[in-house]
Amino acid sequence: MENKRPLCKYGDKCFRKNPNHLKNFEHSSNQLNNKNLNIKTENQELPDKSEMLDLLTKKSENCIEQNENLDKIEKFDLSKISDMKKFVAEIYKMEMPDDFFQFLEFCKSLNESDPKYALIDIGIELTGIFDLIIRGYKLDYRVHARYFLDPPEFQTVLKVLNSPSDAHFGYFRDDPDELPVFVAISEPKLDCKINIRSDNLFGALNWYMDELISGRSYKIESCMEKVKKIKASFDLWCEKLKSSKSFSLSLKTPRIKSREKKVNAKTFHSAGIVVPLDSNGFGYREIPETYEKQKQLFRIFCDKNKEAKKHANDRIQEIITLIQFANDEIDYGMGLEFGLNMFCYGDVGLHKFVKILLPVTYELLGRSLYAEIISEHLKIRKL
Repeated sequence: MENKRPLCKYGDKCFRKNPNHLKNFEHSSNQLNNKNLNIKTENQELPDKSEMLDLLTKKSENCIEQNENLDKIEKFDLSKISDMKKFVAEIYKMEMPDDFFQFLEFCKSLNESDPKYALIDIGIELTGIFDLIIRGYKLDYRVHARYFLDPPEFQTVLKVLNSPSDAHFGYFRDDPDELPVFVAISEPKLDCKINIRSDNLFGALNWYMDELISGRSYKIESCMEKVKKIKASFDLWCEKLKSSKSFSLSLKTPRIKSREKKVNAKTFHSAGIVVPLDSNGFGYREIPETYEKQKQLFRIFCDKNKEAKKHANDRIQEIITLIQFANDEIDYGMGLEFGLNMFCYGDVGLHKFVKILLPVTYELLGRSLYAEIISEHLKIRKL
């Protein structure tokens, strides 16, 4: 019997799961015009590693420190703050973990008068929300110390001075209403990767000092004796903490391993996304393009060739339409993954799509603060 159902224009590539849609529309692969869905990529190769590194280097910039006229910035009177943890949560709209405050105490033990620069001998400066509890600066902490490639989930708190790769450490949390799940290092002049280094600042700093002492990856202008002196003080502090609060110095802790099992997709930055899935598995669906294909689409779209750009634009728009269908069926993870991949690709030419995808997706996920952060960041994110 002839099937008289109307054709779904996406054919067998349709990602809608609604039973009524599947019942009422034909999805035969024979009815799909592949020419309208595929980008012509003849004689077009993905950029090799050196080209990509060069691209990301050009797209990176220093973090937004807002520190040109700090003397003129209004300050909170920190002497009147009785509960610093509560104060930070009220200003920053996110709760900070215990290791954050313990880390500040460690830095005060090294330099009571100015803990912001307590780790200067290992090339580390405290930044981000530390500027609130150390200096009391009234800043927009949604974007303060936010680097070009920092997604909303990443919160910079330590920066490596004079780093050729713009290395910086930060907390990463999937949901702003939850505590961070790990501390990572980002080096935007190398790539967009967010590399996990522990689930707390002590573990991350321990890794970094071991790297400095070994000379494997990082170099320091200070003499090695100063580095080893801070490491000795650090080891003593960690030993004292064992009697009250113990923070693991391991790179991969049980908490990190637990999160790994929940990751829906790796994303370009490799740290991955975690969105809740209901009992039926709704919450995330895959993007119908590989990461390499997505990078190729973005590269073509950002290219000056108008004809190629149009083909890439059409395919991106088709994927966004699929994401809208996914949102209708509570698969919000698809839009989050694709939006973050565009953001991490590092070209402002993609901002018009990021503005469409990420703020809405964060709102749908109940992560409104991240919608604010990405919107404010895009306003000032320039090459």
